[in-house]
Parts: sequence; structure tokens; C-alpha cells
Amino acid sequence: MPITTIESLDDLVKLQQNNSRLVIDFHAVWCAPCRAIAPFFQKHTDELAPHGIAFAKVDVDVVPELAAQHRITTVPTFLFIKDGRTIETLRSATPERLK
Repeated sequence: MPITTIESLDDLVKLQQNNSRLVIDFHAVWCAPCRAIAPFFQKHTDELAPHGIAFAKVDVDVVPELAAQHRITTVPTFLFIKDGRTIETLRSATPERLK
């Protein structure tokens, strides 16, 4: 399953309705650490998507209301969601922490 680009609240709602486990990468185009961590996020997507985990990206400048709703204050920030609830938040561009 490829990484889904979320461009609206409706996109996120639909993704959550169809996936009980979800990892979201909140990023920005201008963010160098976001670009640096992107290959590692893709690698985890390739490894874990077959196990029923969905992966998505949200550009905080494209969908600022989603960033505000999830209290995203720095990028990159990764949210780990299970059954509609955030179970972990990772504010880091360190590949080791993303594992």
C-alpha cells in the first residue's frame, strides 16, 4: 500500500474508517529534516503496510487545520494511531527513533 497524501479532514476520516492502525507523517516542503527522514518513512511503509498498517503524509502548510487539531508544533512529527486514538507521538527526524 502506498503512502496516502491527506489533503483534508475528510481524507483523514476516510483513511481512519478503513484502517485501524495508521502512521501519519506531518511535514512541510521547506523542512530539510522532513526530506531527510522521508526515505526511512518510505522503507517502513514498504515493510509494514502488508501487515495492515496504513501510512499517510500531511503537509502542514496545505492542511493547517489538521496540524492545529493534532497540536503539531514542529515538523517532522509522526502520529501513531490505533482504533482512532493517538497512541504515540514522535517529534524527531532521527531514523533510529522512527523504528
